[in-house]
Amino acid sequence: MYRNLTWLLDNDDAASLELDFTVTQRHGSHAQTVELIPAGRNIQVNDDNKFEFADRKFRFMMFECVAPQLASFLKGFYEVVPQRMLLPFDYEELDYLLCGSDEINVSDWELHTHLALGSRREVAWFWDVVKEMSGAYPKRLLQFATGCSRVPLVGFQGLTSYDGQLCKFTLTDARDVGYFRSHACYNMLELPHFSTKDDLRAALYAALYSESTACDVKALNATSVP
Repeated sequence: MYRNLTWLLDNDDAASLELDFTVTQRHGSHAQTVELIPAGRNIQVNDDNKFEFADRKFRFMMFECVAPQLASFLKGFYEVVPQRMLLPFDYEELDYLLCGSDEINVSDWELHTHLALGSRREVAWFWDVVKEMSGAYPKRLLQFATGCSRVPLVGFQGLTSYDGQLCKFTLTDARDVGYFRSHACYNMLELPHFSTKDDLRAALYAALYSESTACDVKALNATSVP
C-alpha cells in the first residue's frame, strides 16, 4: 500500500489509473467494496483529489478496518503502560524508549562486560577487532551475541536476559571449540583460543556470516553471570 500510494502522489495523470474512492476487502472467498466517502464509487481519483484519496485509504486500512482488533490491543497495552504515561512522548521518542538506540559505543560495551574466562590475550584481541569494525558489523555482532542489534536506553549496563532481568554481556571460555558460539538468551559469547589476532578476526567474521547461536539452560551452568 505504501509504495502504491507514494507512486500515486509522486506522479501525474492519476485519472489514467481509473481509481475511485473505494477499497476492496476480502474475507476468505468473499470480496466487499467499501466506500471511503459517501458515493465514493462514483468519484474518480484525479490529480486534484488524489491526496484526499491517499489520506482516506490510509486511515481506513490502518485504523477503521481493524478498529476492533486495535481497540483490544490498546486495552491490553494500556494495562501494562497507562495511557497517561505515554502522552508526553511522540512516536520517535516512544520507539527509542522501547527499542533502544542503534548507536553502539564499543568502549561502553567493553566497560560493562563480565569476563568468565580469566586473563587471556584473546580478550584484548577481541576488543581490538570489534573497535575496528565498521558499517553494519558491530550491530551484527550485537545481534549475534544478545539477540538484539540495538542498545538499551541506558547503555550496555541495561542489557537484560530473556526473562527481563539485568544480565551483563559475558565472554566465557569456548573450551575445545574452535569457533565463536553465542548464547543470546544470556548475552553470552564463547571465546575460543587463537594463535594470532588475524585468526580471531577471521573466526569472528565467519561467525557473523553463519550466525550460529544457542539458547539453553546449560549455558548458565557453564559460568557464573552476575
